[in-house]
Amino acid sequence: MMRVMVEAASSNTLLAGLGRDLDLKRMNILLAKMKEMEIKPNVVTFGILIHHLCKMHRVNEALQVLEQMMAVGD
Repeated sequence: MMRVMVEAASSNTLLAGLGRDLDLKRMNILLAKMKEMEIKPNVVTFGILIHHLCKMHRVNEALQVLEQMMAVGD
């Protein structure tokens, strides 16, 4: 069996799909899995989160993600 490394790019694709479905619960589960697997979010990850949180009218949460992004410096 061939093992595949999961990276931020593939996680970001799935995160964007969940965002299109407005599935915040599963987005958060995926983010937790990324953390568990030591996959660091990148600028694309943060952008996806901000975009879809704004579409869900969760602007305050989107601003919190922006603050996290600036703190990480990515």
